[in-house]
Amino acid sequence: MSKKFWRITGLAIVALLVLGGATAYHERHNIRRYLLVHQHYTKKDILATSQIKLNLRPALSTKHTTATNRLTAKYQKQLKALPTGVTHAKTIVNPYQTSPLSGLILVKTPHATKVRLTVHGNTPRPPRFTKP
Repeated sequence: MSKKFWRITGLAIVALLVLGGATAYHERHNIRRYLLVHQHYTKKDILATSQIKLNLRPALSTKHTTATNRLTAKYQKQLKALPTGVTHAKTIVNPYQTSPLSGLILVKTPHATKVRLTVHGNTPRPPRFTKP
């Protein structure tokens, strides 16, 4: 009977150790997951930590600046080649490809000139209301 008692006691101790170890492993895993130390994502649309850090780095984009400078140089060359006079004025709609309602007018004058520009719309002017 003594052998049977020790055998059952040994099995119970081994079972408790295995169960305790599994519980400890599970708790450790949960703690690491909550602390974001051990990150595994099942979704594919979540960014990795390294990608987030890369995205947060400050960076200076010169893409539009370079394109604007090129277009400005092009328009300056066109202005130099333009004959003098209002009749030779050149109008460019959306000159920098950023704003469709903008425009650039190239006019070459022999002297410094004050310019007045009137933009006429395609709808009649709204009536003005006067105080009675």
